[in-house]
Amino acid sequence: MSIISDIRRRLVVAFAGCALLLGCGITEAPGGAASPRAAVDAYVTGLNQHDAQRLALLAPIGNDPAADIQRRLETHGGRQIRLENVDISSEISPKMATARLVGRGISGQYQETLVLTRQDQRWYVALGAHPHPAKTPASTARPSG
Repeated sequence: MSIISDIRRRLVVAFAGCALLLGCGITEAPGGAASPRAAVDAYVTGLNQHDAQRLALLAPIGNDPAADIQRRLETHGGRQIRLENVDISSEISPKMATARLVGRGISGQYQETLVLTRQDQRWYVALGAHPHPAKTPASTARPSG
């Protein structure tokens, strides 16, 4: 084997390794979705496939979505929902949107309203609750004294 053949072989292996790593990086999608509609579509796909892990990727960062996802899967999971109308409104804030979903599944009519939030350029479905809220609600009790 000549030195040039050995160098070529090493370069081919190195380029193949880099291409594999880059390809893996491209297919590894972060949580959330690129747009509100993409978040809605991913949510319905997760319901249809009864896929709790897929739905968990749509939960906002820091939320504990397990119980909420379980409840939603019990209600709508595996029903082969086909959306007929999706109305997405972001009147409140550019970082929040409401999605009203209407469709049909194997169990009949499907309707649901989702709250979507934007974090780090990604859209999430408000699943679960944040275990440590940043602010505590103001008290409405009168001071004693």
